[in-house]
Amino acid sequence: MKINKTILVASAIIPLLSIFLAPINYDGGIKYGFGFPLKFLLYYSFNFPRNRIEMFKLENLTKIAFRLDVYAICVVIIYFVLYLIYRFILKIRSRSFSDISQSH
Repeated sequence: MKINKTILVASAIIPLLSIFLAPINYDGGIKYGFGFPLKFLLYYSFNFPRNRIEMFKLENLTKIAFRLDVYAICVVIIYFVLYLIYRFILKIRSRSFSDISQSH
């Protein structure tokens, strides 16, 4: 299988965007999880910042754990889902074009 670079870039960006768009997973105590489909960014603190961008301020960076291994798994999962959707669309297009050419 050849790797589609456009799909790869999209599958790397989608999990990062999910930090800001997906619901916060509060695990109780001091742990907050972010990411989609798996939680790859963990924030440890009793007080959560007013918004998600404040998590990345200099004084809050020591409270963040970025799980690169889990992020890589998220990228692989999203890549395969997007790749399957892409192949399905190509299959539908090829059928519709072949139906059109056969009718003429």
